Amino acid sequence: MAQLDLTITELQDHIAHLNKVAEVLLNMNNNDIENRRLARYDYAKMNLTAAIKIEEVEKEIETSQNELNISIDEYEYLVRRLEKFGEILSYSKIIDTSRNEIQWE
Repeated sequence: MAQLDLTITELQDHIAHLNKVAEVLLNMNNNDIENRRLARYDYAKMNLTAAIKIEEVEKEIETSQNELNISIDEYEYLVRRLEKFGEILSYSKIIDTSRNEIQWE
């Protein structure tokens, strides 16, 4: 579960970065001069290359979101199993306690 939690966090960070890259690429062609200026600044700050295309970024976002959904589903499945295990242990403890009480009486 801890590994899945780390994977989910990494995927969320990766998707956030990709969304920022996509935003910068879209703003590079914006009609507003100020938006283009800020986009060029972010473009340089992020060390993006001229070869990067918005289509590639969108595809990577989609792939990462699919991986994130799978990881979240697996995490939730493990949480449900752990909760069920806890219920079984709790029920087992109640049964053992009641057996001991019966034997002592």
